[in-house]
Amino acid sequence: MKYSNSITTAILVILFLIYSSNTNAESCGDDVWQKIAPQLGKVSNENLSREWQALEKECGKDEFFDYRHALIFIHGSDFDKAETIIKEALVREIDDYRYIHSAEGYMYFRKWGATGDPESKNKMLNAYNDLITLYPAWYMGYEDLGNVKAMLGEYPEAIKLLEKSISMGGSHISKTMLVASYFQLKDYDKVLSLAPDIVEQHPKVRSNKNFMLSAAWAYMYTGDLMTGQDVLLSLLDANPQIEMDRDFNIAVSFLKNKAEEIRANQKE
Repeated sequence: MKYSNSITTAILVILFLIYSSNTNAESCGDDVWQKIAPQLGKVSNENLSREWQALEKECGKDEFFDYRHALIFIHGSDFDKAETIIKEALVREIDDYRYIHSAEGYMYFRKWGATGDPESKNKMLNAYNDLITLYPAWYMGYEDLGNVKAMLGEYPEAIKLLEKSISMGGSHISKTMLVASYFQLKDYDKVLSLAPDIVEQHPKVRSNKNFMLSAAWAYMYTGDLMTGQDVLLSLLDANPQIEMDRDFNIAVSFLKNKAEEIRANQKE
């Protein structure tokens, strides 16, 4: 299995944002990482690695140092090198292994997506389940596994995990994927009960294709074409490139056809 459908693509983008943005905690080398992160997967792994490793004397090899070092190779698709960094970190005494375990799951996620290797899929699921077992009070494990379950089409399980993440202070990522999962189950009322508050609390989600299209379709399927149109226009305003997107244009065509039907019926 490789990435194909729109929800899977959206999850891949979401996971990139999660892992490239790192953590909410301040750590040594943040300024350098902000320069490196946009180059992940675009610039030579070795060049980025050397730039990051130059900070070792200043920062020491803490959990964030190894976590970010592994991300360089994960995004550069050198999974063997990333795995070596992760395994070495897991046997070294550091204060907190949470992010290393999280990166391990992400590494296998990317490897599975690139190769379709069933073993990588199993290792990914095991890594995320281990993350929850080892750190049950940390929202990230539930968020990570919830996103993956949604990608696999296991929406009821995804919803349970994402709601657990949100109850523990999870990020807007959990909230947007929760809405998308409810949409896939055709629970439009639930989508519409959640989406407006999420937009109000996290305005940046207006550029999130999967979330905004889920909301727009939910409005249109329940007969509120005007609000559906407003959501599509809001998405276009926040993400102008969406104008060329196939899924966006399908939604726009549906809206236009429905509007024409209504006008035709009114003339009769």
